[in-house]
Order: sequence, then C-alpha cells, then structure tokens
Amino acid sequence: MIEYLESMGFRQVSAEQRVLGPLEAVLGTGQGMDIEGRIDAVFSDGHNYLILDYKTDRTQERWHRHRVQLELYRDLFSMNSSVSKDRVFTGLAYVSLRGTVNTGRIWPELMVLEQDEGVKAILRRALERYLFWKEDPERLLLDIGRQRPVREGLHAALVASMQLR
Repeated sequence: MIEYLESMGFRQVSAEQRVLGPLEAVLGTGQGMDIEGRIDAVFSDGHNYLILDYKTDRTQERWHRHRVQLELYRDLFSMNSSVSKDRVFTGLAYVSLRGTVNTGRIWPELMVLEQDEGVKAILRRALERYLFWKEDPERLLLDIGRQRPVREGLHAALVASMQLR
C-alpha cells in the first residue's frame, strides 16, 4: 500500500498519530467532552493529506462504522494540524491474508472516501442519546428493556430485573 501511494506522489508523514479535540467543535454538542483517536497513517503529497485507516474486516456494516471514525479523524486532524478540511482526504486500506492456506501474501485494497456530513449527523444523534441517558440512567434501563428480541447475558438480566419491579 505504501509503495502504491508513493508511486502517486504521496509520502508517509506520520503513523499512529494521536488526535484530540472537543466534541463541541466537531459535532456541535458534547457538554465539555473531548474525543481522542489514533490515526493509523497520514500521507501527504506536499499540499493535500490522506488519512489512512488499515482494516481487515470488509463488511457493509463495519464499513459504515469506519466511515464515522474517519469523518471524526478528518475534523480532528484538521483542527490539530491547522490544515483546511478540504485538503484532508480519508481512506480505508483493506489488508488481509487471502486463500484457504495462509501463504503470507498480503493483498491490499484502497478505498478513498468522500466527505459526508450526514455521517456526523448520525453520530450527533447517538451522542445526544448517550448524554440523555447519562442524565437519566433509569431511562437507559427502560429503553434497553424495550429492545426486541431480548438477547442473552446482560441484556436479558436487565430486562428480567426490570420485570420484577
């Protein structure tokens, strides 16, 4: 993957880069909470930046979660580095061992993602729900009890304890 990006004029400028910032600045809500992450790799062509996240799990469900993570990384990297967001791109690098017999060969695949503010709207709603539950833990238990189907383990135990009241 690195050789491919270098052939396109990019060079790696950091690895495992820590990014940190207030949720309020990224999502418009957050009640003084900070968000922190570690970017797997950052590449630059001298003007633009590519945030790369290495993954081994290429599924539709997880792809969406990765997209949310990368949108946050874009904003945090932009804030931390004083680089305009329109010069920061994100990508997923899927790296996996292929074949039924582990040959040790790695087959990389790069997917560059477009910016999507809708992804942050989903995260903002989830954060607001969390903050609501933080203020009213009883409501969290009621909401968990209404989920169907009831799962095993902790979920089932919580539902059973609420039914005993």
